[in-house]
Amino acid sequence: MAFTVGKFGTSALLALSKLVLVTYLTEAFYVFVVLGIIAYFFGFNLIRFIKYIVMRFFSLSARLPPKAFCLSSCKKWSGSGPRVL
Repeated sequence: MAFTVGKFGTSALLALSKLVLVTYLTEAFYVFVVLGIIAYFFGFNLIRFIKYIVMRFFSLSARLPPKAFCLSSCKKWSGSGPRVL
């Protein structure tokens, strides 16, 4: 960033911020429009699903240390705990 601003001036920051904005808008379009259509087709509410994921992530990550959080997530999604060799 320092090299870019030093060489091209602060106008380069405007171009980079436009790139970041377009990236976020594209991601939001994909999640809400494309995945929303797919979710509607299969009969579930995408907004409620996103709220569930966010609530589940923040409630677990605040209470558990990182290793325990990963293990509990692994158990939930795989139906069993991690494999022990």
